[in-house]
Amino acid sequence: MNRKIVLGAIVLASTVLAGCASNSRVDAIESKVDGISGQLTAISGQLDAALGEAKRANDRLDNMQKKSYVK
Repeated sequence: MNRKIVLGAIVLASTVLAGCASNSRVDAIESKVDGISGQLTAISGQLDAALGEAKRANDRLDNMQKKSYVK
């Protein structure tokens, strides 16, 4: 029940604020959000690559330790 009231307040506030904003400001904000989304996608890809390299390095270290214990 409380969530519905909060959600309704958010929708009402965003509607009121959207009425006050000009189209050019909304377009500018939309453009910035799209740019940030693209940057986030690029960073996510870089993070996945770095995590893969770290996992590979850890596996190599584990294999080196296993070989030294066998001798």
